[in-house]
Order: sequence, then structure tokens, then C-alpha cells
Amino acid sequence: MKEVLGTSKPSQTPSANGIIRFGSFEVDPSAGELRRGGLRIKLGGQPFDVLVTLLQKPGQVVTREELHDKLWAQDTFVDFEHGLNKAINKVREALGDDADNPRFIETLPRRGYRFLVPLTPPEQPQVVASAAPTPTADPTEKSPSPIPAIVRPKRRWIWPIAFAAAAIVLAVLMLESTQPRPPRVLHYTQLTNDGLRKGGTLATDGSRLYFPEQNSQQNVFIAQVSVNGGTTTAMATLPPDVAELMMQVPDLDYSPTRSELLIHSGLQRPIWALSIPGDSTPRRLGDVLVDAAAWSPDGQSLVYGKTNELYLAKADGSGSRKIATVQGHPIYIRWSPNGKVVRFTLDAWDNARISQWEVDAAGSNLHPLFSNWQSRSDGFGSWTPNGKYFVYNSFLASRDTMLLALREKNGLFQTRVHNPVELTSGPLSFSAPLPSNDGKTIFAVGTLDQGELMRYDGKTHGWIPYLGGISAADADFSRDGEWVTYVLIPQGTLWRSRVDGSERAQLTVAPLRASTPRWSPDGKHIAFVGLKPGGRWSIYMISVDGGDAQLLTAPQDNFYSDPNWSPDGKQLVFSESPLAPKAIHILDLQSRRVSDLPGSKGLFSSRWSPDGHFILANTASVGSDPQKLMLFDVNRQSWEECCEVSANYADFSRDGKYIYFSDATAASFYRVLLGGHKIQFVAKVDVPGGTKSDDFWYWTGLAPDDSPLVMRDASTQEIYALDVDFP
Repeated sequence: MKEVLGTSKPSQTPSANGIIRFGSFEVDPSAGELRRGGLRIKLGGQPFDVLVTLLQKPGQVVTREELHDKLWAQDTFVDFEHGLNKAINKVREALGDDADNPRFIETLPRRGYRFLVPLTPPEQPQVVASAAPTPTADPTEKSPSPIPAIVRPKRRWIWPIAFAAAAIVLAVLMLESTQPRPPRVLHYTQLTNDGLRKGGTLATDGSRLYFPEQNSQQNVFIAQVSVNGGTTTAMATLPPDVAELMMQVPDLDYSPTRSELLIHSGLQRPIWALSIPGDSTPRRLGDVLVDAAAWSPDGQSLVYGKTNELYLAKADGSGSRKIATVQGHPIYIRWSPNGKVVRFTLDAWDNARISQWEVDAAGSNLHPLFSNWQSRSDGFGSWTPNGKYFVYNSFLASRDTMLLALREKNGLFQTRVHNPVELTSGPLSFSAPLPSNDGKTIFAVGTLDQGELMRYDGKTHGWIPYLGGISAADADFSRDGEWVTYVLIPQGTLWRSRVDGSERAQLTVAPLRASTPRWSPDGKHIAFVGLKPGGRWSIYMISVDGGDAQLLTAPQDNFYSDPNWSPDGKQLVFSESPLAPKAIHILDLQSRRVSDLPGSKGLFSSRWSPDGHFILANTASVGSDPQKLMLFDVNRQSWEECCEVSANYADFSRDGKYIYFSDATAASFYRVLLGGHKIQFVAKVDVPGGTKSDDFWYWTGLAPDDSPLVMRDASTQEIYALDVDFP
């Protein structure tokens, strides 16, 4: 039908009576202008009137009938449906909105439209009271007669009032010193239901939530969902080097003043910014490579962590200056709402602990949030908008995470309350808490942590469940291939059974956490690394029949991993953290003497060959140097390069002729002939959900027939909204 445009009815004045603001936009109804950042955006006529009408009822449904009656004259023939659709499209174009993925205007089929973004409250005009005019004396008026002095009574009433005031002050002080009732979760709401893996932190602009997500093809993207729940959609294409590490240490931050989303992932990685709404491709901020970053509340500054230092810079990453030096990697950085304090998670690799620290924005008063920080594992946190509470996640011995709330102040005369309150406690593991803009809701990632042990079938070239598909990793087999030991995930307990699953027995109990077990050559003992609360990963040994785990050696300033038996069962070789390994160590089990393997500085992940002639190890990742697999000849007492590769859980085949390993992210399996240098492809790890890590990395191993083993990630991760009563 042909469109005949009619005259629109005049728009009503908004209730705020003045400029209407939302996000980085402002609308001046009287001037008929839409502006963003002070710049005028072309939008007039009926599209502008439609926008104003929607703004008059933010968050409410404006029906098509209302728009027809209000904006199109009754006596004018017009193709209303076509005209309204065209007007809505022009408004969306001006705002950078998308009908399929609405940020501002939501279409309700056959009903109408709804404006999604909350409006910024108008500034209240300040009323200055004018002084009362001073009366001017009339020169013709006679001066009044002197007034006789009045004898005033003594002010006995002052003391009762003073006592009453003192009593009120005392009552206020007593009230302030009283502990408030603790915050509590009132209701849980699941916002997403797509079954995809979600990682890192969340960000919100008030109406939408943003988070990193990985699809079944292992592609990583920034996803979004309404704060009220609904369909999850992809919104940004990530540069390859961002997507590569996005699910490892992903961090998002949103600046309402800039209307931009900050994107960062991994150690020594670039920072990216994404306009919200609008662009679908992030732009890089400056040329700095950082470990973490966050914008200040006013959007004018950027704080970032690099190696073991904190820097303050302009919002674009330029003009950096160091404000603090810390002992570890500062990650997951956040500003206090008033912009005076920067709080961050300190990843102390030397003791495998993470803790919350804070420093003034100027760089002074650096200190841990809790005095017992060395025995804690506290991760990401964020303030409520009023700065009254700090909500963070803490890791339990079982690898689960729970949410806690720390009250920042308990009144005018009190300092922070150092007794955080638990908000959640299973069965879901909650992480990455983000308070809503009104401070009444906590958005968080809820995870049901579980894996599935799988084996590669060379005949079918596919992956099948192994040992019944139990949620286990770190599997190792007795020399005769009849027995297996493994670690249940996420519990971290050590078990053993026959390879058919029978005669199953639990060997360790919490709070001791076990990892990377190895069966002794005589089949009587299992060596493993264990972690107790407040300690470091140390070398333990336990009987295959159970009993008390025996501590063999504990580290002084690092943590130990990967104990492996010598073929005669008289020695253990073990290594250190891959970030700063000082040496590979040999433990003589009879004398309990520990010695260093010659020339092993900077090597880790050691393995003894079945014949005892070689020890395999990886070079640590230092700077831009490529990683290598190295072989130590026990007879010659010297090292030689096996191949240049970033290997993951490298190990000898059963007969010692090959070295098997997966790549850095356990996406594929490879092998290399002992004494050769040519790398051969074995299998692609294309299991549903991708691979899952043990306590150290994405675990891979070998079955008794040298077929590859992995633990696939069978966890479920969804976004939840927790309605919280914050006193």
C-alpha cells in the first residue's frame, strides 16, 4: 500500500521537564534534538516523537495503538504499520540498536515496544534563598525611647538539654557499634540456559549482561543476555589473539560514562574496548601488554597490572606511571565506587594461593584485605554501587567457589567489619559476582563442576567413556596394567581400583587434596603431590591399601609437582612450579636425601623412562623463548633437545620407544620417537565441552595400551541472578 505521511501530533513534555538522559545519549524534547557525547545525531519528525514517547514510559510497554493515537492524526490516511516500522527503524539506526539483539528498544510482537535502558535521574535545580531586605530607616521617624534593662533569670534549663543531647549521642554510638543483621540471599533466578561454557568476569550496563562464552566448536565470543533472562546472543567478534586465551583469565569491565566494554584476557595481553551499543569489533587501547585492567568510575583513568606491578594511566592506556609493586600477578582489578581505592586479586604463584589486596588510587597504603591472607584463596570481587559491601568468591578445598559479602563499614564511627558473611553454599559453585546497578541483585556464574574420563579408540577414531565415564583425572596404571589410581574431580580425593572399576577404594580424605599420582613399580605404594589448607603442594606417599599419607618432602619457597618413580623404585624425581623452576630434584627414598639434577634449572614436569636411562622434562615458558622437550641421559649426565614444542603432560609410552604429549590447550595428541625429532600427529581431542583441567592444567594421559586419555568438561555453567537483602 502506498504510504502517505500525515502530520504527527505534538509530543508531550517528559515528566522530568527538561533534557532526558540515558547511557551516553540525551534527548532535548523542546529543541527536538538527540545528542550523544554532546554531538547532535540526525533524527527528526515522527521517529523523534516515537523516541520521546517511549522515553516517557521507560521499562513499560507502549502499545501500537497508543503510538497511533498519539502520533498520527486521526483524519489523515496513512499506512500506519509501515510508517511506524520505518520510524522505529530510524530510531534504532540513530541509537546503534539492533532489532534481533535489542539494547534500547524491544519489540513485543503484536503488542508494541518497550524502552529497555533506565533513564538517568534529572539534576535537581538548586534554589538559593535570597536574604530578607534590610529595612531602611525613615529620617523623619523619631528615635524610640531607651528601653529599660531587663533582668534575665539564670539559665537552669541549659543543663537538662545538655544531658539529653549527651544521652542521644551515646545512644547513637551504641546503635552504631551494634552488629547489623547479616545479608542473605532471598531468591535465585537462572538467566541463561544454553549449556555453553562461560568464563571470567561479567559486566553490565544496567539492562544487559556481558560475558565470555565458548561454543561447541571451541569458538570464543562475547555474549549478552537481558538482566531479566532470556535468549543468549553473540555480540562481538574477538581478534584471534584475544579469543585464543579468552577462557583462561578473561576479564570484562564496563564504563557507563564511556559506554564501552573493556576486554582483556591472559598474561601480557593487549587491552580492547568495545562500544556499547554499536560496534561489533573491539578496538585496541594503546600498545601496552598487561595482566589485568579496569577503568575508573568516571571513565577517565585506567589501572592495569603488569607482571608484579600496578600502573595508572589515561583511559586509552597512555601516560602510564607505576603506583605499586606486589609479590605476584595482580589480576581481576576493580575500583571502589568513589574512585579512591583499587582492589585486586594477587596471584602468588610461589605458593599457589590467591588473595584480595588493595591500594589507594595514588599508590599508598598497599595491604592485604585479610590479615590471614596467606591461608586463604579469595578470587574476584566487586563493590555494591553504594560502596557498602564488597562481594567476592572464595575457593574451597573441593575447588568449589562460594560467594561472600564483606561489610565495608558498620556505621559512622566504625571501620570495616572483618567477618565476611557466606551468601552461598552448594550445590552450585558460584563465581565472578557482579552487583546490579541498583545494588539489590548479584549476578554470578553458577557451575556444577564435573568431568568425564574418556579414551581415544584407534579403531573408530573417536572418544569413548573410560572407567564408566567417572569424573576423574590424573589416571596412572600399575606396571601389570591391572590397577589404576586417579583423582576425583572436583573433590580432589585419591582413589584406586582395578581397570574394570571393581575393588574401588578411597585412599585420601579432605582436607588433604591430591594430584598427579604415580604407581610404584612393585605395585605397593602411590606417590602423589598433596595440598593441605594453608600449605603448599608437597610430595606424599601412601599404601595402595590406604592408611595415613606420609609426607616425603615439603618445599621452602615454591611448590612441588609430578613425582615419578625410578624403575627400581628406590628414587623419586619431581619438579617445581612451571613459572620459576629452580631445578628438578631426586629423592632417595632410603636416606630421604634430596639432590638436584645437573643442568636442570628452568626445567619442570619431569618423567623417568621405563628403562631408567632417560629423564624427560619441559623448558619453562620465559619471555619469547620457544618451549622445548629435553632429555637427560642418566649415564652421561647431560641434556639434549628432543624437539621444539609446547608440550602438555608429556610421558613415555609403555615400552619407552615414544614420547606422547598434547599441545598447550590439549586440543590434539602427538608423539615423537625417542632419539628422533619428527613430531607425529596421533589424534584430535574433539570431545563435547572441550577438555577439563586438574589442579594444574588441562590433564591428558595414556592408558595401558598407550591410547590417549582426557577428561572432558561435563560441567554446566549458567548465569544466575541472586536477589540479596543487604541491610
